Amino acid sequence: MYSYNITLRLNGALTSEVRKIVTAPEFLIMQYIHGKDSIHNVKEIKNENINQPSERRRLISIYDKALKRKKQTVESIFGALGQLPKRLPDDVMERHNIDGTVEFEEVGRIKAGIADKYNKNEPRNEEELKNLENVSSSDEVNIADLLG
Repeated sequence: MYSYNITLRLNGALTSEVRKIVTAPEFLIMQYIHGKDSIHNVKEIKNENINQPSERRRLISIYDKALKRKKQTVESIFGALGQLPKRLPDDVMERHNIDGTVEFEEVGRIKAGIADKYNKNEPRNEEELKNLENVSSSDEVNIADLLG
């Protein structure tokens, strides 16, 4: 299932913008709740295997209340037994100028600059790597030297 980095204008308001990473079905739900023109700066950032039933449960737990206000449910939008969309429909991709190519610099790092949650503690560049090499063990540090 594809994920997208988006800017969401809550209820379409310019003063209430939120950056968020969403799956394709979540994108469509948010567009339905907040309006067709509420999503901007869309970048397709990754494609990963996501368990359909658990994604459906996640969407229901997050968006059920907002959808009920509009007399809808996740099941009524995608079908009770139907598959969730793995990618945005062609017309939505065209409207947001998404060309359909996702480029990864390396495993765990997305070209958009978002690090994988499992690699947060790894050095990201030469400067961080150099800084790590200069760190002393706590056994080698004298507290009196630090206090002056």
